[in-house]
Amino acid sequence: MKKIRISYGDGLLISFLVGIIAGTILLNIASSEMKAGLSAFPFSAGGVTKITDPKAVSADTGLFLHLLKRRLLAVFIGWLIGMTPYGMPCFLGIFTYAGLTMGVTLSVFTWQRGLTGLLYFLLSVLPHSLFYGLVWFGLAAFAKKDGTSPKLFLVFCLFLLCITGVAAECWIFPVLWKWGSGMLG
Repeated sequence: MKKIRISYGDGLLISFLVGIIAGTILLNIASSEMKAGLSAFPFSAGGVTKITDPKAVSADTGLFLHLLKRRLLAVFIGWLIGMTPYGMPCFLGIFTYAGLTMGVTLSVFTWQRGLTGLLYFLLSVLPHSLFYGLVWFGLAAFAKKDGTSPKLFLVFCLFLLCITGVAAECWIFPVLWKWGSGMLG
């Protein structure tokens, strides 16, 4: 009998897809009371702060520093996890969890807005998730033990990419959300 071997990259993709499927199923079997309590639009309720207001700039800076601390801590923990012998299985679990949360979120958007829910979902994750995705793919690649250790310069680049993602989340995302949600009505 021939054994089927799945590469680490394929395993990450399969884990992510299994998470998306599980998240979608999880929301679809949830009770209507639970679904009624979920909201996919928390950031649209307060509107977007205006940059022309001096208080808004300091509020944006406070949000930037808050998110920066949280995101860099998560990346640092991911980097530490990747250096352990259990890095690859841990990243398979991380990618499953990411798929699960993405599946639930996409299902909530679709449940609340119908077919336009997909567009709202894309608006909610762009552009910052592109940067965060690259960071976590890089960390997952470092977790694959191929005999070479990650160079400090590459790790530094991942942290810079994370900082860019936080900046996009604080200053580009609100503009895209206001424009896109205005177009979608």
